[in-house]
Amino acid sequence: MKTQCFFESTQLALAKFAVFLYFFPLLLFYAFDPLAAAAQTGSGYYTNPETGIVYRQVTKTIERPVVETKVNKREQTIYRPETVTETKPETRTVYTPVVEYAWEPRMEGRWNPFKPPVVAYHHVPRTRWESRNEVVHRRSSRTQWVAETRTVEVPQQIVRMEREQKIDYEPIGRVASPPTSTESAIASRLRPLDPNTPITPLANAIAQSPTYLPPRIAASTVGQMQSDPPRSPSQMGMPASDMSTGSSGGYQSTLPPSSSGNGIASLPSLPLWR
Repeated sequence: MKTQCFFESTQLALAKFAVFLYFFPLLLFYAFDPLAAAAQTGSGYYTNPETGIVYRQVTKTIERPVVETKVNKREQTIYRPETVTETKPETRTVYTPVVEYAWEPRMEGRWNPFKPPVVAYHHVPRTRWESRNEVVHRRSSRTQWVAETRTVEVPQQIVRMEREQKIDYEPIGRVASPPTSTESAIASRLRPLDPNTPITPLANAIAQSPTYLPPRIAASTVGQMQSDPPRSPSQMGMPASDMSTGSSGGYQSTLPPSSSGNGIASLPSLPLWR
């Protein structure tokens, strides 16, 4: 009885261990592969069916400055000009002329020897000045500054940082493409081969780029070629003694021909190929 219970418990433990070994790779795969975990849980992973790229939803917190204008009320004392007109009574003395007529006796004919002197009375005006006091109202204007308290609105700019949640999608992988049916298509086109058909092995040749000859510069084409005619000794240059006409004549006269009978002007030009 004890032996049978031992075997049953052993078989149960082995079965549990086999189940654990079966699911352990799957647990590791889903634990370390975000794509597989997303396929099972659907936690913020999205895919584009056209491209097969998998995107992960990422929430970012962005801080941006926000400028606000706040209006503050403030009491301010200002001084405004005010014109004050005052009228003051003023006493002044005024002098007015007064004309009076009086009879004034005058002696006429005092120096006339032919007539006796006569006293005559003439009506003569006399002017005198009379003074009187009168009250005059004089007006005076002056400017005075009056203090006044006003309530003004002063704008003030306040910069504060505002946090904004932004949802972004970043690529993390690609969905595995389904298996293609290339092998089955090739297998459907295969046909049996005749045993007598010769078989050529596949060449493992490495693809090589075409080779080109290096370009020839112009200096290499100046020399003699195989197609050029043979050169004469007169084309190899002339010594300075042949080119000089004399010790005293200089180069004023025409150069004589060389010993071969050809002058420099009659020599053919060298073939130059560019």
